[in-house]
Amino acid sequence: MPVSRTCSLLPSSTSSLQMSFIWPAPRTFDATVEENPAGTKTGYARVDEVYDEAKRTWTLRDSAPYEPKATNVEEKGPYHDHCFLLKHRYEIASTTPKISIVIQSTALRDTIHNAANDNDLINLYTGAPEIPPEKILPYYYILSDALDKASVKASRDGNDLAIKQLAVFLDFLRSEFASYFSTIEAQLANMEISFEYLRSILIPGREFYTTDALTGLPRIVTLQDVMKHQSNGMWFYQLKFEYLETYANFDSENASMIRGRFGRASLSTVLNEYRGPCKIHSFQYFPLEYHAMKDDIRRALITRGKKWASYDGLHHVTYNGIGYKGQAKQYLKGRAIIDKSTFRRINHGGPVPDKAYMNEYDAVRDEKEREADGKTRDENGLTDDDYVLATPLLYGFALGNKQWAAFNVELVEEIVWNDEAFANLVLPPEKKSLIQALVEAHSSKTQSTFDDFIAGKGQGLVINLFGPPGVGKTMSAEATSEHLRKPLYVVGAGDLGTNAASLDAKLSQIFDIGHSWNAVVLIDEADVFLEERSVHDLDRNALVAVFLRQLEYFAGILFLTTNRVKTFDPAFASRIHVALRYNDLDGGTKDAIWKAFLGKVRVADTLGEKEWEILKTKNVNGRQIKNAVKTAQALAHNQRENLTFKHINHVLEMMEQFERDLETIKVSAISAASPQDDLPKRRTKRSKMYDDWDEEEVQWGGTYGMAPINFGYH
Repeated sequence: MPVSRTCSLLPSSTSSLQMSFIWPAPRTFDATVEENPAGTKTGYARVDEVYDEAKRTWTLRDSAPYEPKATNVEEKGPYHDHCFLLKHRYEIASTTPKISIVIQSTALRDTIHNAANDNDLINLYTGAPEIPPEKILPYYYILSDALDKASVKASRDGNDLAIKQLAVFLDFLRSEFASYFSTIEAQLANMEISFEYLRSILIPGREFYTTDALTGLPRIVTLQDVMKHQSNGMWFYQLKFEYLETYANFDSENASMIRGRFGRASLSTVLNEYRGPCKIHSFQYFPLEYHAMKDDIRRALITRGKKWASYDGLHHVTYNGIGYKGQAKQYLKGRAIIDKSTFRRINHGGPVPDKAYMNEYDAVRDEKEREADGKTRDENGLTDDDYVLATPLLYGFALGNKQWAAFNVELVEEIVWNDEAFANLVLPPEKKSLIQALVEAHSSKTQSTFDDFIAGKGQGLVINLFGPPGVGKTMSAEATSEHLRKPLYVVGAGDLGTNAASLDAKLSQIFDIGHSWNAVVLIDEADVFLEERSVHDLDRNALVAVFLRQLEYFAGILFLTTNRVKTFDPAFASRIHVALRYNDLDGGTKDAIWKAFLGKVRVADTLGEKEWEILKTKNVNGRQIKNAVKTAQALAHNQRENLTFKHINHVLEMMEQFERDLETIKVSAISAASPQDDLPKRRTKRSKMYDDWDEEEVQWGGTYGMAPINFGYH
C-alpha cells in the first residue's frame, strides 16, 4: 500500500484481487432464558487470577490490597453480577500479569458484537469472552458512535441496560488506558497515524476510500477483515475489502440473459510495517471519514452506483472512451453491448460476487438495523449504502472495434437513434417496402409465420448485397439495424478462419451471440465462403458446406456483402431471401453524396456551380467522398483556416496522384514479369466487370437496383 514520502516503509506493499471468500454459516441463538444470568449490574470489578496450590485450581480475588472473603460464598462467585472484569492473571513464577477484559454481561457482549461488526472480536458461541485490551481498544471510537446514536440492539428493544453498561465500559477504557488515547488522538488530530496505532482506524464495516486500479476513478469499499501477520521479523496487516458486484447468469437453452443478482465480491491488499507517523490520506485505502470531501464523494458514488445497477443484464448503449481488457487499454467509440454473461462465456473470466448479497444472518440483523435507521431497499433490493460500494466497471462488447472489454460506467450513454436512416435510402418504393416488410415481420414478436418441417430450421432472414466497393452496401445494413433499433454485429471474412473446423466454431459463436443480442448480423466480403464448389478443391467445398448448414439454422437477420456474385454456389440461391444489386454511382447520386457530407461540415452552401461541376467529374465512390471531406477538414484545421473548396480539391488531387502512382507500379511489375507481352491497358471504367453481369443469373429473391446517398460509407 503506497504511503507518503514522510513515511519509511519497510517491505514494499502488495495488492491482489480475490474473488472467493468463505463466509461463516448463519448464527443461531439459544432462546432459553438463564435463571440467574451473569453481568446484570452496571458496575465492574478489578480482580487477580492466581493459582491456589492447595486447591490446585485458578481462583479470582480482588486486586491488591486483598482482603480475605468469607468461605460461605455463593457457587457462582462474588463477581458474578458485574458486567465485566479487568483480570490480571499471574502465572506461576511470574511477576508480570497477563491482562484481559472479561465480558460477563450478555447484553454488553451483544452490544459490542453488533456495533463492532467483527465476528472475531466477540464469539457468540462461548460464555464470557476474555478480550486482551489491545484488541478492544481500537473499537473504542465505533462503540462511542454506537452509544451516541443509540443504534445498538439493546436500545431498539427498549432495554437501556446495555446502553448503561456500554457507557460504563467506555468510561473505564478511557480512564484505564488514558495514555493510549492521548497518543492516538494527537496523531489523528494531524490526520496521521503510526503503525503501532494503525489498528484503531482499521475498523471492519467502515467505508474506505480508494481509486480504481484500472480507471483511476474514486470508489468506496467496506473493510471486511483485518489480520496481522509477521514475516521475516516484520509485521504487516492483510486487509480484505468488499464491494458491490453483479452475477451473470445465462440460459443456454433459450440463449437469453437472466437478470443478474447483486452480491459482494472481495479484494485484498497488504499494508507492511512502516516507521513514523504517516498521513492517513497517503494510504491507497483509508477510512472515508478522513477524506476532506467525503460527503460530496459519497453522493456522487451513490448516483454512479444507481446508474451501474441500471445496466445489470443486457443493454445496447453508446460508449466513447478507454476500454480495458486485462491491464491493456484501448480507445473505444461507438455502439456497445453491455452483457456480462456473454463476456464471461467468451473470455472465461470476469469478477463475480463471492456470495449472494445477503446471507441469512446478515439479512436478519441488517434488515432490523435498516428499519431502525429509516433505510428501505428499492426494487433491486439495495439501499444507498449498497450503491456507494458499486464497482465502476461494466462488461461487454464494443461493436465498432470488435473488442470484448470492461467499460467505465461514467462514459456509458443511452443511444440517440437516427430515425431518418432507413427513410433516406434511395430505392424504388416497392423494393424498399418489401425490405421493410420483411425485416419488420421477422422482428415482430406477434408475427404469424410457419416453421420448417424440421424444428428450428429456416427461421432466419438472409439478404445479399452485391456490387463494387464504396456504393453503400454496409450502410444499408446499418440503416436497417437503425430502423429496427437493434445492434449491428459486423463480422469480417478475416474473423471466420480459413478451415472448416474453425469456420464452423466461429459461425456457431457469432450466430449464438447475434441471436442472444437480437442483433442484425453483417458478414462483410463473404465471397470466399460462398464460392461455387469444385470437385478439385475439397477444402473449399468444406467451407461452403459449413456455411450452408449454419445459414439453415440461424434464426436472426443476416446481411451478406459480396463482390463476385457470379462465383456463388447455386445452393445459396435457395437460402437467400432477397438479393440487392448496387451499381456504380451515377452523377446525380454522387452529387447527393457530396452535398450530404459537405452539408455536415457547413460548406455545401459556399460552393459555386463551377465547383460543383468539378466535384461531379471526380471518379470517386461514396467511401472516398467521405474520406476526402474528413481529410480536407483536418487540413484546414491544421492551417487555421475555414474549410473551403481549395482544401477539398487539394485532397482530391493527392488521391488521384496516388492512383496514378499505383497504376505505374502495377504496369512496371507486369512489364518486368512478362516483357514480351503487350502491356495491359488501363481500364477507362473502373467497374466494367459489374456491367458484364447478366441480371437473369441473379434472380434468386429478386434483383433490385439501388442508388445510395447521404449516409456514412464504410
